[in-house]
Amino acid sequence: MQMKQFRGALLADAMASIRAELGDGAVILAMRRNASGVEVTDALEPEEPVLILPDAPTAPPPKAEGTLGFHNLPPWLAERLTGPSLERQLAATFTFAPLPDGGARPLLLAGPPGAGKTLTCAKLAARCVLAGQAPLILTTDGKRAGAAEQLSAFTRLLGLTLALAPNAATLFKALSRRPEGQPALIDTAGCDPLDPAQAAALSRLAEAAHAEIVAVIPAGMDPGEAGDLAEGSSHSAHGT
Repeated sequence: MQMKQFRGALLADAMASIRAELGDGAVILAMRRNASGVEVTDALEPEEPVLILPDAPTAPPPKAEGTLGFHNLPPWLAERLTGPSLERQLAATFTFAPLPDGGARPLLLAGPPGAGKTLTCAKLAARCVLAGQAPLILTTDGKRAGAAEQLSAFTRLLGLTLALAPNAATLFKALSRRPEGQPALIDTAGCDPLDPAQAAALSRLAEAAHAEIVAVIPAGMDPGEAGDLAEGSSHSAHGT
């Protein structure tokens, strides 16, 4: 991670310097005002593409051994990754796609508790600000203690307003007031999309917001469980 401080008489001046030097991938870590203006600390992280798993064959090979077996990879995937160079096998097996820009449809971040939805929302918001856009930030998480306060700390640094929308009706109302083309990011409470009641609630939120569901899943989760959660989120997005 590359970290650097930027100064300017106004926040807009510091943001312009950030975009010029670090590009749109920079994330704001801290901001403070001083006698000469504003000081912003930024970090540049690698891009976080969306991972698209290839289809599994119908007849899986035997369970993998060694490192791949330790991480409990599905046998069909372990076979594809077995070779002299894991890096080349990964590049040949997986494809990646960028996240939607969030302008046409809001992005609704969904996933299990502790998956990193709030931090992901903050990072995406920072990228929008660095690109010269002021996104609308909403949270539907009215259950977890301090959830809104945590996201509010990020939005204050970015000069953005946070809207609390604990149900589908208030979410629809808040989004209907945004200017045309303004990006919208929706943070949600921890959810198990494999639970019918929770999946239905998630589907109602996505339908009210006319949103694109983005599954946020911890990288250290069991691959099979992560795949089930991603599939469940996809079904929720289509109301099934």
